[in-house]
Amino acid sequence: SVPVVRRKIHFLRNKFAKRAEEYVPEIKDEEFNKESVPVPPSAENPKEKPIFKEHDKSKRVYLEEESVRPKTCGRGIFGQDIPRKEQRIKLPESEMYCKCGARLRVIGEEVTEKLVFPKNKAYVRRIVREKCQCPKCEGITCSDKSVVKTAPVEKTIFPKAMITPSVVSHIICNKFDMHIPYYRQEYAFKYRHIYISRENMTNWQETAAEALEPLREILHEEVISGNVIHADETPVKVINQKPDEIKNELGVQEDAELKDREKCYIWVLMGGKGNHPVLEYNFRWTRCKNNVLPLIEGFSGYMMTDGLSSYHTTAEEYNKTHNKKIISCACNAHNRRKY
Repeated sequence: SVPVVRRKIHFLRNKFAKRAEEYVPEIKDEEFNKESVPVPPSAENPKEKPIFKEHDKSKRVYLEEESVRPKTCGRGIFGQDIPRKEQRIKLPESEMYCKCGARLRVIGEEVTEKLVFPKNKAYVRRIVREKCQCPKCEGITCSDKSVVKTAPVEKTIFPKAMITPSVVSHIICNKFDMHIPYYRQEYAFKYRHIYISRENMTNWQETAAEALEPLREILHEEVISGNVIHADETPVKVINQKPDEIKNELGVQEDAELKDREKCYIWVLMGGKGNHPVLEYNFRWTRCKNNVLPLIEGFSGYMMTDGLSSYHTTAEEYNKTHNKKIISCACNAHNRRKY
């Protein structure tokens, strides 16, 4: 029957034909009533005539031309389907007059687009800064050439970036709270027609960490201000390590002790006053006792830790050299293991 022959021909074509063909013609039922079925021209026999007409090639679909391809370099782009909100910035009234006495006029605009991410509802803030110039002297009274004044740029810790701090906060929370790597976030942004590279995410994270360093110092002062602190360290693997910093923590000069080292540590402190405990995270390359002293310096009270000897020896040395006293306490959860 015709359906059986059709399935057989499709099976043979899928098994032996070339996979790179862009067009597969439709086989009509009348073709099976003939003695032979013509095939498309191939590299072996280019004189063979195709069974489809020339105008049928318009049925081909090119998805690559219809999709919006991201830029390979430079600033990223935002899809046109993302809503825009315009923010217009004008010159202060005190700067709207030239030295000749004439009022400046608006001669143009400078537009910048920045991404905003409030509560997972992304939109683009279209910042329009007006450009003004004196209509009479064109600013020649103030300088030797014409002067154009532009409205000032808003202050931010990411001055030349195409994003706002809300986007960086969203990226960092996904990375460390939801455990979503940067390359997956890059693909997630791409689905929304937002093209942000993982390299930019890393650079923004470092910039945010430097800007928040004063806040981290305030949190540390709050942690050691109470009478009780809890301390512990957890291992973490780091790919690109810095041997010089590791040698400084260990207090060694040779590189023999750094061979095949992958395990680093996150030190966690919890303390504070009242019913509002404060958490502090500190990254260290090792867990030697040299890293304990900066964490507990200035504290006086009870320190709850596990059985790591670095806590106890550092507390004893600290009590000998300072007037404050740190009482090292044992954890009942760890003591239970002895029994």
